Amino acid sequence: MLRYFKDSLSFIYFIKAVSFLLKNKKLLKYSLFQIAVGTIMFIIAFSIIFADGMNWYDGFASEWILPEAEWYMTAIYYSLLIPFFLFLVILSFFLIMILSQIFNAPLNTILSEKVEEIYTGKKFESGLSFFAQIRKDIFYEVKKALFFVILLIIPLPLLFIPMAGGFVYAFISAIILMFTLTYDFLDYPMERDIPDLKSRSKFLLKRPGIWLGYGGLMFIIFLIPL
Repeated sequence: MLRYFKDSLSFIYFIKAVSFLLKNKKLLKYSLFQIAVGTIMFIIAFSIIFADGMNWYDGFASEWILPEAEWYMTAIYYSLLIPFFLFLVILSFFLIMILSQIFNAPLNTILSEKVEEIYTGKKFESGLSFFAQIRKDIFYEVKKALFFVILLIIPLPLLFIPMAGGFVYAFISAIILMFTLTYDFLDYPMERDIPDLKSRSKFLLKRPGIWLGYGGLMFIIFLIPL
């Protein structure tokens, strides 16, 4: 119980990270590039998912929600609107996260190594050439992206439950997103101690306080576009 409480305070490390970054300004160039990529990904996700998604919903609903439609049809339309909107938000987060991680993978590896070098005073050598490391990182990120997409698809049948299904799906998807966000941020330091995706997932699943605390804060921060 005490460990769970300590793990739930993991959001503090976001504040520590900001302080660490300000003390080590040579790392800023990596962060600024990540922000630029994240912003571009957000614009793409917003344009594709939100604009087209909401237009699709209105177009689909207009076929059976007419001015003379029964009151309960109108009620269904508005009761599904909020869950559908939440679904688009979560889907956008996943798209942003997946695309930005694929593009940023080589840079994130370098950044993680630089941070560890500053903390430990020891230089880390991956043993791979620059291009071999890029190829390894991108291949792994694609594999991880498929894993995250599967996690998002599993609860999809809940959307077919009238009324409450959409809200339950949005809640479960938010929990999944907290887990995947935390996994993404811890993935690079875990790379040097925990060998594969399966082992890293098991490690995090045993420590839910970490991804509820840290992932919860990341979820809130992701509501801010930049």
